[in-house]
Amino acid sequence: NHSINHLNRQYACHLNHLPLTAGVSNLPTMLRFLLSLTLVVLVACDADVDNIDKFEGDWTAVKLYPAGPGGTSCDTISFRKTSNFCKCGADAHIPVLKFNFPMGQMKIPAIVAESKEDIEEATGLQCSCKGRRTEYLIFRSLSDNYCILLDGELGSTMIILLAKEIPSQKDLENFEKTVDMLKDKAGSSICVKDMETSSSNIEAGTTASKKWWSSIKK
Repeated sequence: NHSINHLNRQYACHLNHLPLTAGVSNLPTMLRFLLSLTLVVLVACDADVDNIDKFEGDWTAVKLYPAGPGGTSCDTISFRKTSNFCKCGADAHIPVLKFNFPMGQMKIPAIVAESKEDIEEATGLQCSCKGRRTEYLIFRSLSDNYCILLDGELGSTMIILLAKEIPSQKDLENFEKTVDMLKDKAGSSICVKDMETSSSNIEAGTTASKKWWSSIKK
């Protein structure tokens, strides 16, 4: 079912420009069924695009995976939806976000994943905007306060955990235990309430953070 839904979503986005016949009642039964199925899938496609809304706003990077040198670096990043769309894989209706982050800002297509399997399917796609090859992001919402952000090319090999409200180290660890992709994965906390704020620790955190953001802004 997951694979079928994924394919339906891809093909529906290509069908959204086709004219629909007004005289549906005059069509053969099987054709009416297929047309009604297409309409249902088109609605699902629009709903997928709307899912990007939950990621708009300001976030703080709180942990990086895999584990690195660690340190403190409370990077505030923000996402704003635009009216643009790009093509990733077979899907020509991927929304574009305006992305402000420590190394600058950019407009970049973003795919919303609902599960670990979705992330695997979305990794390594060819993305283009107006015919020009581009990088892309993958989001997955984990709760009202947390989401994960991944580079589209690297997928789950490199993950950043974002939070709307900065957690304590204990709260962060307890939350990680509930997430399939994070509970067995070693990472480095870079922004929690009770973190050390010495200059050396901040420097180490900044270095770790820049390494991750550099993977996006190639």
